[in-house]
Amino acid sequence: MGFVSDQMLHRVLVRFTAVLSLMLLYGCAYLPVSQDRMDQGDPSALPEDLSAFLNAHQEAAAREFSASPWGSEVLIKAGPVYFAAIGEYCRRILVSGAQGEQALLACQESGGQWYTRRLVVPLP
Repeated sequence: MGFVSDQMLHRVLVRFTAVLSLMLLYGCAYLPVSQDRMDQGDPSALPEDLSAFLNAHQEAAAREFSASPWGSEVLIKAGPVYFAAIGEYCRRILVSGAQGEQALLACQESGGQWYTRRLVVPLP
């Protein structure tokens, strides 16, 4: 008489699984976005001149920069802008300089500042 019935145990497990699933989905969907990474000293925030270049060209473009986060005298090729699944506008950038070529992903926050994102998978 003190034991829990199989039906009651099943209901408790179903509810627990549903609540746990919702918590996991919320945790995965929640992504706090900083309004100004540059003010916070975030190394992924791109300098104003590079952000201006990325803002000025919606299609593929290239420009040489005398100073950049990747060193001096680099050529930056930016691919076209696209709306990413993270809810931001992003574009692939290819940095060519003394240290070789490096493919990166740059995304734009709602405030207009561009920053580099960690790649989940390598860019082709």
